[in-house]
Amino acid sequence: MGVYAVAKEAILYLSIAVIVGYWIYQLSISSHTIPAQFIEFAYQIARTKTVHLLVILLLLKLEGEGFNQLGFPANRWPQQVLVGLVFGTFMFVLLNAGLNSILGSLFPKPTQTGTSVMSYFSDIRNLYLWLLIGIFGGGVVEELMRIFILTRFEKAF
Repeated sequence: MGVYAVAKEAILYLSIAVIVGYWIYQLSISSHTIPAQFIEFAYQIARTKTVHLLVILLLLKLEGEGFNQLGFPANRWPQQVLVGLVFGTFMFVLLNAGLNSILGSLFPKPTQTGTSVMSYFSDIRNLYLWLLIGIFGGGVVEELMRIFILTRFEKAF
């Protein structure tokens, strides 16, 4: 096995260590505090998702890979984005309008103290930031994280 192959394998196991470390970190957080102002909340999400994306890009670069190894060939990204937007919109409506309403009526949540994420939906001016958070944070970075995790474990094991 050449030096290059050993280095790639070391980076692969570094990626797995970062993933497992992040999972342990997430499990150790007992509660996420929600800022009182929506703009602070949006910045918090943007910072977190940007760090996630940069770590993924760095680990891919160290391993000598790119997005095409994650299933995003450069020539097909417009179709993949379109399918993702259509499917994401369908799932959002299905889950938030349908399933959450049904489950909320069957299993009502206790009243919360402090700031709730739902309070941010009361102001229509937050709509554009919600869309950016949903597309960047939920649509792009979350899916890249899932694909990155699956491909790293597939390669390692």
